[in-house]
Amino acid sequence: MKFDINKYLGKWYEIARIENEFQPKMEQVTAQYNLIRENYIEIINSGYFNDKLVHTIGRAVPTDNERTLKVYFQPDIYSFYNILFVDDNYQYALVSGNSKDYLWILSRTPDLDKNIVDKLIDIAKKEDFNTSDLIFTKQVLD
Repeated sequence: MKFDINKYLGKWYEIARIENEFQPKMEQVTAQYNLIRENYIEIINSGYFNDKLVHTIGRAVPTDNERTLKVYFQPDIYSFYNILFVDDNYQYALVSGNSKDYLWILSRTPDLDKNIVDKLIDIAKKEDFNTSDLIFTKQVLD
C-alpha cells in the first residue's frame, strides 16, 4: 500500500510506547498532525505529567522515503519518525524513531482492540524491537 500523508494527518492516541526521556511517565498522550503547507507538518504532542498538561510543538518534513518524516522539536535538532505499519483505513499505526529504543502504537481512538495490539506487537518483534519494554498508556475517554 502506498503511504498517504494526508490520510495520516489528524489526532492519534498513544496506546503504548517504549518509555523514553521525552515522555517520562506521561499519561493521556496524544499527537496531532496538521498540514501547514505542502511538505510542512505541525506536530502537537500532548500528555499529562504529574497531573499537569504538557504540550510540545514540532514540525516535520517528508523525506525521500515516503514512510519517514524528519521531525524537529528544537531548531537544528531532529530525529526520524518511521511509520512501520498503518492499516488501510489509517485507524492504527506502529511507528519508531531512529533506534530500537523508540516505538509507539497509535490509534485514532483512546483504546484499541487487543487482537490489533497483538498484531502490531508481532510486527515490532519481527523488526527486532524489545516489545517487553512496551508500557501501555493510560488514556481517559473524551
